[in-house]
Amino acid sequence: MRILITNDDGIASPALEQLRRVLSPFGRTIIIAPDRNQSASSQSLTLHRPLRITETAEDTYSVDGTPTDCVLVAFHGELGVPPDLVVSGINHGPNMGEDVFYSGTVAAAIEGVLQGVPGIAASLVTRTRSCLTTFTIMPCRTATFPGIRSRVVLELFLGTASETFF
Repeated sequence: MRILITNDDGIASPALEQLRRVLSPFGRTIIIAPDRNQSASSQSLTLHRPLRITETAEDTYSVDGTPTDCVLVAFHGELGVPPDLVVSGINHGPNMGEDVFYSGTVAAAIEGVLQGVPGIAASLVTRTRSCLTTFTIMPCRTATFPGIRSRVVLELFLGTASETFF
């Protein structure tokens, strides 16, 4: 399975590497993210100039465009073979109510769906960015979003859930 990881907070967000760490057991992870913060960019596209794509590390690319541009780069160029799943986030802050119409995080997941694969958008409401560096999908005693609930969601989504969660 090829998993595209992207966001709207930019390539420097610590959440990208945390998502790679927890998703890599499920398949090959490729990060393609904007070169800078693109919060509230919605589903906008870059139309009137060429996109610049920079490989920053193995299977990690920055794009001088929007989150939607990043997903389209993955499907129509950079990967050769399209991803099987798009995971966007972990957004620093909520995407609730009408926020979803403006969110680049949500837009990237929607673009994955429009391209024919499942998309997941994740957000974490926290006051500090340090919470994004301790994200885990391993079982834990407290049922917090970064813990057991997200593991259940991912395992149900990927079809690997065990009966111990139910």
